[in-house]
Amino acid sequence: MSSKARSLLLTTSGLAAGVAFLAPFGVAQAEYTNSAPTIQSVSAMRAKVGKTITIRGKSFSAIARANTVSFRGPDGRVALAKPSRASHTALVVRVPDRVERLLVQKDGRRLPTRFKLRVITGRYGKLSARRHSPVIVSAACATTAVACPPLL
Repeated sequence: MSSKARSLLLTTSGLAAGVAFLAPFGVAQAEYTNSAPTIQSVSAMRAKVGKTITIRGKSFSAIARANTVSFRGPDGRVALAKPSRASHTALVVRVPDRVERLLVQKDGRRLPTRFKLRVITGRYGKLSARRHSPVIVSAACATTAVACPPLL
């Protein structure tokens, strides 16, 4: 078998179920379904930067590195993160430090900010609805209830 033929491997049995595997040999094969990932719930609807949240939904890849979670701030800027654990219906992801720069600031203080989430698994999922969009608080805050101390 030529190297070109080995680099693309397509299983016909997966096509009937809506799953295709395309990957070079020696690389983990991610599963892609016909439906885009959907977020149905998020635990820890208020979390600090650096803490973990759990996203539940459907059509996620069971291979953690095949998923990407985007955190979209109110101004449209985005921070990306890879989950630490994954299944077809749940992702555990750490709120990335890059989100700190995206927090709304007022009078020199970082305010708790609502972020819309999106899961990408080879297909783009929709942005999360407001009820599934967590409020992220600066890691510098002593509590998640109030605005953070002024920036230095």
